[in-house]
Amino acid sequence: MQNEMRDRLIELLQSVPANYEGNRGVGSIADFLLENGVIVPPCKVGDTIYRTAIEYGEVWEWDIVEIQINLDEFVFIDDSENIFLETDIGKTVFPTKEEAEKALKEGADND
Repeated sequence: MQNEMRDRLIELLQSVPANYEGNRGVGSIADFLLENGVIVPPCKVGDTIYRTAIEYGEVWEWDIVEIQINLDEFVFIDDSENIFLETDIGKTVFPTKEEAEKALKEGADND
């Protein structure tokens, strides 16, 4: 999970305009931030997530509309007011349609 947060930080830091001085050494900046307690959610508001509906044999697509922090975990809310936790990602919620279709094919229990 630490590597995923680092990669996400680097991705965000690389979006800084090229002429901005602070965009050099984004890997070391990401490492510094993580070493000092920065927590990076695995997705952001506006991202699309996919859920499998095994009983219907379908993959459903939703957009994240809100992220909350509840005690020590992220809580994500999609545009259908479904709520899921970071620990649900890869189990009941998937970042790509392909991953959701694979879970559906494997008959993963997503309730």
